[in-house]
Amino acid sequence: MCGKYDVQCPLPYSLELKELIPNSKLIIFNKSNHYPFLEESKLFSEEFDLFLEEQFKRFN
Repeated sequence: MCGKYDVQCPLPYSLELKELIPNSKLIIFNKSNHYPFLEESKLFSEEFDLFLEEQFKRFN
């Protein structure tokens, strides 16, 4: 998860990490900087809930 306008950890770094980590998924928040959990809290919560559900299904 990253903000499109993140200056602390720019988007190209997140894209590079996604390519280097097998089976990874990257969620980009198009209206956020470094704090999508504050800047797009509803969308962040929805995406985080989906992630938790996927992990629960994967390991149970």
